[in-house]
Amino acid sequence: DSTARVWDVRAQQLSSVLAHAPHTKVRSVQLSPDHSQVLSGSSERAAKLWDLRSGQSVLSLVGHTKMVTQAVFADLQARRVLTSSDDATLRVWDLRNSS
Repeated sequence: DSTARVWDVRAQQLSSVLAHAPHTKVRSVQLSPDHSQVLSGSSERAAKLWDLRSGQSVLSLVGHTKMVTQAVFADLQARRVLTSSDDATLRVWDLRNSS
């Protein structure tokens, strides 16, 4: 359904629905180390950084030419992101230099 859903296990309820573009296949999600953001990879050929409080995408990491199959935070401070894609590339993104 083109969404990534975040559940609060303690409260046993849905806490956020992260809506991607229609017909998008979400392939990867990861919660940030401080639990304030989610990183997703999808058929949109980009990784997206989401703010959990607002449920909105705050940054798109665009550069792959095919589906992003994996997107992960590369360090505990969530400063860098690694993405892999069906285009046979691995990219390293520095979030301190992204806007």
